[in-house]
Amino acid sequence: MDHENILKLKEVHEFKDRVVMVTELITGATLLRHIVSQGFLPEPETVHIMKTLLEALQALHDKKILHRNLKPENVVLNRTNTGTEIKITAFNFSCSLDSNEPTTWHISRNICSKCGTPGYMAPELLMNKSSTFAGDVFSMGVILYTW
Repeated sequence: MDHENILKLKEVHEFKDRVVMVTELITGATLLRHIVSQGFLPEPETVHIMKTLLEALQALHDKKILHRNLKPENVVLNRTNTGTEIKITAFNFSCSLDSNEPTTWHISRNICSKCGTPGYMAPELLMNKSSTFAGDVFSMGVILYTW
């Protein structure tokens, strides 16, 4: 993915017993830490953060990628000279749609088919139904409700 609000993957190295992924270096606080430190986020800041995250999520979904673990801990805010960077991180539970079989998700054998943080998961996922784009959107709604 080449999107300014999505953590960039730089390199992948495969070894017989593990895979090492090198990502861009990002610093800053998680969205959760930011919310806790502020106690309250003003509406304009909330709108900016949510709009940015939803646009990034749309970019993922346009590429047929599900994040499957969206939560404030997996969003990083980094203050720079030009403003605040907002990045979606932690793609360890993500999966992609098979382009040849539009109902089949490529899910790593090392992760569960139902995964994520229960408090942010859509009800249908908790009932063992398949992952869908709607599950990620539901998680964004829970993030908004957090503050």
